[in-house]
Amino acid sequence: MQRILDITRKAWQLDAESVRAARRQRAAHRRQRIQALPQDSLRALAALALQAEIWAVRKTVVTVG
Repeated sequence: MQRILDITRKAWQLDAESVRAARRQRAAHRRQRIQALPQDSLRALAALALQAEIWAVRKTVVTVG
């Protein structure tokens, strides 16, 4: 009976450790995503600025032509 209790206790302990490890991993991924956001935003802004510049040049060419 004691052996069954020991095995069950060990299983619960391993399960709790795996839950903690999964939480730590999710938190690390969340931090990475948050750190990546500014760069993604800058890329999006740069693409938008480039698109606006292209649009302005096309409009100028059409107007002048």
